[in-house]
Amino acid sequence: MKKLLIMSILLLGTEFALAQNFITDSEVGDLTASEGDLYEATPSGTVYIGLANGAYHAIAKGNIYTDDGVLTGNRIINGTGNFNVKFEALDHFDVYTKGEIRLTADTYTILSGKAGIIMNQKVQFIGALTDKDWESGTLGQILSSTGTNIKWIDNPSGKSIYTHGGTLTSDRELLGASYNLSFENVRNFNTNVINRLSKSLSSQFLATNKIELKSSAGNVEIAAPLGIELQNNTSVTGNLSVTGSYSDSSTDTGNTGDILSSTGTATGTDWHPLISTDPKNAVTMGTDKGVFVKKNTIKFLSKESTKHENWGIKPSNNEDRVASHTVTLEVASIVNINYIFTFERTNGTTGAFRTVHIDISGDIIKTSQMSTLTNTFGTSERWGTCAASRSFKLAPGEYTFSMNTYGSHPCTTEAQNDLMYGWSFDITATPLNE
Repeated sequence: MKKLLIMSILLLGTEFALAQNFITDSEVGDLTASEGDLYEATPSGTVYIGLANGAYHAIAKGNIYTDDGVLTGNRIINGTGNFNVKFEALDHFDVYTKGEIRLTADTYTILSGKAGIIMNQKVQFIGALTDKDWESGTLGQILSSTGTNIKWIDNPSGKSIYTHGGTLTSDRELLGASYNLSFENVRNFNTNVINRLSKSLSSQFLATNKIELKSSAGNVEIAAPLGIELQNNTSVTGNLSVTGSYSDSSTDTGNTGDILSSTGTATGTDWHPLISTDPKNAVTMGTDKGVFVKKNTIKFLSKESTKHENWGIKPSNNEDRVASHTVTLEVASIVNINYIFTFERTNGTTGAFRTVHIDISGDIIKTSQMSTLTNTFGTSERWGTCAASRSFKLAPGEYTFSMNTYGSHPCTTEAQNDLMYGWSFDITATPLNE
């Protein structure tokens, strides 16, 4: 047995280069081996060991340094606490398992690489993560680079903005990325503008769209000892209350009763008196301090004959309408009505008449208030004229004024000419200042 152990160790160290006996490959099937002896078959070179029954048992030639292998069971390398296993001068050291890779040590597990250590997937830490001083930090701290190593520090830079103040050491930029930044339940929001102005600096809030300062309960106050400047167009949705005075573009506060007016340029305003001293002005002030126009717009409507027209014989309740005007009165007005109807009788040899009257909005009561009637004329009388003029005071509203005619004989009217005028119907509405 001692001889077998010695030979086995010898074979492991020399890749089975030595053997006691040589046999041919054809002799391997014989039961002629001596127990414990080694045999090398030719020409295959396979090494065998003799068993007690005389059989030849093959021993694999080579070792893990020169040949690959397949585990057929669990293997343990036990250094008995005093020996190490080293892999040196390897180009790569690859370990792959279908399960876990476990590295366990009673003290430390050290991973080092001259070019660094790369972890391709996520990393989970069950225990504490310590810095270069083996400190695990306190709640809320973050790992920060020291330039050569890492160290646990408070967040950010020693303090939180929610619990401590701080000092900027360089410019900071907060990118909104289309998201909102809300300050809720803030009692005061101070920018320390006075100190900034003393250092020739200014505080700016810049946005691509709107900047809104709102308070759900109280006021939003903006104050500065040197004043507040609005550089662009300003829109006020609610009421605007000014305790102090307004100034125009030249910083003038104006006189009592002045109004602020545009100078006609894009950037100018100026104080002007409310009522001009020009004697031709048409504006005056009422008892309520408001101004009104003394000379209101006067409306004028006119119609006249433009061709030869025939007028027949009809009863008074079915007369001919010569012309009409419709006017809308915004205020109480004086309406002047003027008409003339010059005609020529076309038949008949005995006395006859012709009448013209004005109907106001179809009101029968007013039809008789303005009408004319020609005198009865005889055989030799062929020409006649109906004309009238009157003024009415009418309340605001819409009115239609109609000029109507009828008579006992047919007649004609002409267009405007020197021999025969024809007819015309004019209305003038003048507003009243009452």
